[in-house]
Amino acid sequence: MSSSLTAHLLKRRRVGLKRAILAISAMTLLLVAGCGSEDSEQAAGDTPSKFAGVVLGKPTERPHFTLTGPDGKPFDFFDETKGELTFLFFGYTNCPDVCPVHMAQLSEILARPGMPTAKVVFVTADPTRDTPEALKKFLGNFNPDFIGLTGTDKEIRAAELAAGVPPAQIDTKDGKPDPEGGYTVSHAGQVLAFAPDDLGYTVYPFGTRTAQYAADIPVLSKIKAESGDQAVGQTTTTEPSIQWGGAKLGNLTIADARAVALPKPVKDPRHEGHGGIPGSPGQSTGDAGALYFTVTNSGGADKLTAVTTQSAARVTFRDASTEGAAASAPLTALEVPADGSVPLEPGGVYAKLIDIKPIKAGDMMAVTFTFESGGDLDVLVPVVPVAGASK
Repeated sequence: MSSSLTAHLLKRRRVGLKRAILAISAMTLLLVAGCGSEDSEQAAGDTPSKFAGVVLGKPTERPHFTLTGPDGKPFDFFDETKGELTFLFFGYTNCPDVCPVHMAQLSEILARPGMPTAKVVFVTADPTRDTPEALKKFLGNFNPDFIGLTGTDKEIRAAELAAGVPPAQIDTKDGKPDPEGGYTVSHAGQVLAFAPDDLGYTVYPFGTRTAQYAADIPVLSKIKAESGDQAVGQTTTTEPSIQWGGAKLGNLTIADARAVALPKPVKDPRHEGHGGIPGSPGQSTGDAGALYFTVTNSGGADKLTAVTTQSAARVTFRDASTEGAAASAPLTALEVPADGSVPLEPGGVYAKLIDIKPIKAGDMMAVTFTFESGGDLDVLVPVVPVAGASK
């Protein structure tokens, strides 16, 4: 498992921009950059079976939205970038770490000899401070060709919805910018990638290794539309394009993955002394969560032996129908039959997240599924409201 995978909204102390750039430069020297010949020589037009970044369960469409470009004129994201490898990120110029690190990585990698060209579009989550001039100055520290977009709060929220990322939040008591400045912004930490066929196959959370970007860029650049203009991306800016989490590894597929924070247990006389019934209706959330998904296997029998995430100290398999009973105990593994599927659903078997970090609907959680024979499968899982956990 790659310990660097994270997907969450970040609120960190302020550090200097120069320090962030130096840090990522040092990290670049320590990490091996490059990719295996199998993926890098993928035939044009073929969808690669494996990426180094986090693979989406279903490709997303290049979104439609219009904001204000560097020249102060309307910038139609779809029209201005369609048919090109494009990296899209929502952040802000006063960001202490996440934003400059992503921009420094992309700048360094795209400048390497022989690396395919790509557009990098940075949408501000802080339009009060991030004027076109401020964006131009910030992005110029990395690459003057990087494109900075701004707009009204309403326009930026529509762009976030179109791209399928959680809306940013100003970290002040009233959620409004402090006139004196100095405030931070909680925003999506992942970079979205769109191939020349106008589909998104991967995302890159904060903590992505330079080598992961470098491995995927040549592969993504070769994914072309088969013929003519693609009839994609026709959803409106109010229609989220984010999909339920999932990914494929050989014969194994994880689909419909979603996470929730469990309500605190409530006492039930049937299970007195056993801590109540987890998942029963409650007014507040506890320190546990649940992960639901479906495993489909088109090959020989396998076992799901572990689920791990940086968002929780431990993950165990449980059966909600018996949990709380004296004889109840965590399941050690899940049998995945040959040519069959195993659903983990509310009210049945599920993966319990123990000592979970604070999460809320709209967050993204990086999760690794470990199979006895198939190996590790990394999935970016959306956090949904409890009411939305049932598919």
